[in-house]
Amino acid sequence: MSRIREVLETKRILAPGARLRNSEYQPVPLGLLDSGAALPFAVYVKVRPKGHFQPLFLLCCAPGQVFPRKWQARMQDLHITRVFIRREERQQAFPYLLQRVKERLTARDRGNREKARWVYEIGLLWLRQLYALERERLSSQMEIGLNLIDYLFEIIMEEKDPAALTLGLWRQEGLAAHGLHSCLLGLGFARYLGWQEKDAKALGFTALVHDVGMTEVPRSILDKANPLTPAEKGVIKNHPQAGFSILWNAPFCRWQSLVTVLQHHENCDGSGYPEKLHLRQIHPWARVLRIVDSFEAMVSARRWRAARAPKEALWCMRRDWEKYRVYDPDYLSQFIKFLGGGRILGK
Repeated sequence: MSRIREVLETKRILAPGARLRNSEYQPVPLGLLDSGAALPFAVYVKVRPKGHFQPLFLLCCAPGQVFPRKWQARMQDLHITRVFIRREERQQAFPYLLQRVKERLTARDRGNREKARWVYEIGLLWLRQLYALERERLSSQMEIGLNLIDYLFEIIMEEKDPAALTLGLWRQEGLAAHGLHSCLLGLGFARYLGWQEKDAKALGFTALVHDVGMTEVPRSILDKANPLTPAEKGVIKNHPQAGFSILWNAPFCRWQSLVTVLQHHENCDGSGYPEKLHLRQIHPWARVLRIVDSFEAMVSARRWRAARAPKEALWCMRRDWEKYRVYDPDYLSQFIKFLGGGRILGK
């Protein structure tokens, strides 16, 4: 442990804001570690010694050891908010982290935004593991997602401006982040629309896992930087049916959620997939998720393009509706109003 002690003393811990696409190490909030109890997983800090381009991950607490209070205090002094665990230890980490989240959400000395960041990080961790599982094991993990929805809904209900909260949490890219961002937007929008709690939570859960069918798409296609071939696009377009099939046996998954996953790429003009449905044939939840899904995709960076500003994304969506009638006009109008706070649209 002398190496980590040296790092803490010389302030060479990296601020953990860099994106870690497909990294062996996954971030967890420092604030969720109990410095008075043994941890069931190893904890690492990210450092970059002078002259090194790539960061190094140094072990600071082995499994079964107590995270030193003085190290946690030192990291907080250095404004370090996240530490790291190895990807293969996510399964051991989840019960511990979920329990810590549940306890921390009741803390009165913690702000709503800080609590949101904790749940955001754990949500990303869970989704990344979910998308790495074999199909036979996916449905058994859905109860964890429902717990996360309960925590996120509580945070959304406490927030004066859930749209700003959601966009303020935008930290990561990729399939897991897309699901989590869509979930947060969906929960906030459902609250804005005045939906009942059970329906708002069900929509949030649906948005969280709506792209679970993408686990059937080969990584060679998902990670491809060049334009997809027609055959590869066809593979991508199978993911709504695959998601429907995966969630069919998932516990607590409502019929509305299954239909929404199946229809979330249907366009109201009949140009979508997989069934080319028109407006009145599409479930209302799927019409909402189509809007949320499109907006999230536009305001998030991709390998081939930069992220659009929220205002630009909404203008693009409005133009697509005026030209092609892609979206439900009533929900799109409400969504624009939901995001219409001056800070969001840059007014």
